[in-house]
Amino acid sequence: MLCHDALHRVDDPVALLHRLTIVSGGGPVMLSTPEQAASDPERPLGPPSDPHHRREWTLDQLELLLLSCGLDVERTWRVAASAPASWAQRVANRAPGLPIPGVTRDTLVVLAAHRAVAPSE
Repeated sequence: MLCHDALHRVDDPVALLHRLTIVSGGGPVMLSTPEQAASDPERPLGPPSDPHHRREWTLDQLELLLLSCGLDVERTWRVAASAPASWAQRVANRAPGLPIPGVTRDTLVVLAAHRAVAPSE
C-alpha cells in the first residue's frame, strides 16, 4: 500500500494510518511525507509554513506515530528534493510492485509492516 504526499494534509493522520492498515490487508505500507526539520528548519516545532499542510514530522516523530498505530518501521529513506529520478528505482527495487512518484521537497519515505501480535494463550 502506498500513501504518497497525503499524511501531512489530513486532519486525522491516525485515522488514515488505521485505514491503511486495514486496506493493505496485512501487507507493507510505504509512506512519504515532507520532513519537518529539513523543509522548515527555522520552525522545527511550529506549524508548517505551507498552508496546505496540517502537520509535518521529523523522522523520530513519524516513527513514533507509526508505532502507535501498530506499524513497525522496517526501512527509512531521506530523499532530497534535488535527488535524481534514479532514487525512485532503488526504493522500488526494495519494495517490488509499489509505484514511487517523484519528489519535490525534502521527504521522508518509510516502509512499515504490521506488528506481529503474539497469539493469546
